[in-house]
Amino acid sequence: MRFVLGSTVHAAIEAMVRARREAEAEGRSVPPADDEAIARATRRAYEQKLGALEFDAGVLALATGHVRTAWAMEDDAEIVEIERLVRVAYPHDGVEHRLVGRIDRLDRLPDGRFRIVDYKTGRASRKRLEPKDDDLQLSIYAMVLPALLEEDATVARSADELPAAVAEYRLTATGERGVIDVRDLRLDRAHRTIGRVIDGILAGRFEASGSERDRSALLDLLPV
Repeated sequence: MRFVLGSTVHAAIEAMVRARREAEAEGRSVPPADDEAIARATRRAYEQKLGALEFDAGVLALATGHVRTAWAMEDDAEIVEIERLVRVAYPHDGVEHRLVGRIDRLDRLPDGRFRIVDYKTGRASRKRLEPKDDDLQLSIYAMVLPALLEEDATVARSADELPAAVAEYRLTATGERGVIDVRDLRLDRAHRTIGRVIDGILAGRFEASGSERDRSALLDLLPV
């Protein structure tokens, strides 16, 4: 259920954002984001994600609530990218690998800064509400930001290489946010973790234990 819930919420938000952007680009009236529109977009996304699973009205209702909460968190930021797949070169020990990931959303704030948004459908936790400087997921998003903006073809190695930006977890269950300035992130720690994962893969060690399991689950590192 958790996977279907998360993928449904992401897909519904993406569909609503894209519909709004297309209308704006074509000079049409922006589709309303009222309860009816939210319910319709969520149901469509849920039915697309179900696959062979049995329809569950409770899951659909829960997903609709998450999308409604997420949409209520909208502000004046310009949405630059939504569900963007990023492929970027990752050099390690003289070999170029490829780091592949998907960023939920990238905004440009009214003050010119960028904002990386990662939607979370799980329970609120201190880890999400108060991101630390060694948060691996946000660090990875930050290090690929220059590539996302097409300013560079490889990952950033330090915060000095990053544009002015914040990264935020957006909790769709509660409407809360956890925000950190990307220049406060310890990218060196993230790079050490990624390096260990690459070394393990090359050595044939695909199993991870403890926190390393969560870390390696975020990465898709393929030799080029």
